[in-house]
Amino acid sequence: MQAFHSVVRSVLELSGFEWELRRAGDARMGLWRRKLKPAQITAGRFVLIPGFGDTSAAWMTIVSALIPLLSRAGYSEIVVLDFPGYSGFLSEEKFYPSVDLLVSATQDVLDSLEPHTILGHSLGGWLTARYASDCGNGSRPKIQRKFGYTGPKKIFLISPAGGYLNENIRGNVEEVFKKMVNGEGLNAVRPHLFNQEPFWFKFLARDFNHFSSEENVKLFVESVTPEFGSADHLQFIQAKSWLIWGDKDTLTPTQSMPLWMSHLSKSPGGVPQAVVLKNVGHSPHIEAMPATLALLGQFLFEKSPHPRGDRWWRSVTSFEPNTTEI
Repeated sequence: MQAFHSVVRSVLELSGFEWELRRAGDARMGLWRRKLKPAQITAGRFVLIPGFGDTSAAWMTIVSALIPLLSRAGYSEIVVLDFPGYSGFLSEEKFYPSVDLLVSATQDVLDSLEPHTILGHSLGGWLTARYASDCGNGSRPKIQRKFGYTGPKKIFLISPAGGYLNENIRGNVEEVFKKMVNGEGLNAVRPHLFNQEPFWFKFLARDFNHFSSEENVKLFVESVTPEFGSADHLQFIQAKSWLIWGDKDTLTPTQSMPLWMSHLSKSPGGVPQAVVLKNVGHSPHIEAMPATLALLGQFLFEKSPHPRGDRWWRSVTSFEPNTTEI
């Protein structure tokens, strides 16, 4: 993995990205930043937050394809967060030992970046929604700057964690991660990451097992409280929201999607657009990269999902949570 990231790092630097480190206590967070050159700056920064145990490198193909679209849409910069731990550019460093520390560190970084738009996947989706809701209820940003930043204007949530429809779903998800840190490692989460696992994923097993055996990761999983499963905070989000989910996602199941939509539709940001990708699991950015990219491109310009994409996705309009598959 070190050799792989060394190559990726060289490619990123050659393509205009700059690496920056931020520190929060004993943990560090990495940022890949690239300035864009729009004809006119109308949107500010676009920030991407990967999920738990993911790497910013897994997003770089999508990021590269988004850059011309972001420039066209008036964004001034793209920033990709990289957490310490498994598979990232800080893979030799320890992960955050608690959810609260991760939230605080991430929100401090977002306060300083003042993003116009945030894209979050899985745990990154929960962090995105949490930050947007904290901005909406006035607890963020902590430092009021000259131009009065009040939070993101848009958020894209891909298979977001948390906000579970019922206790059974929450319990099942928690059980997966408890098994992961108590000796089962990758075997506990592997069946839930993809609908069809890519052939190369098997080569990452050893690194993931090392990550999941770290004491800080175990402490992090043990620190998750019932608040993580609540969706009540979503009603404070003032940003316009878009949701993307895989219909075969068994880690953050699609049954919870109407719950997110129901709460988001009550927020000042208005009714969210939601799309379910067909025959896709928890990692659309890997398993369905072209379809995910197509949707993100349409969402950037606030367009509805193209009807010709019905082969790969379907729009979801039901806001009422239920206990059946959608």
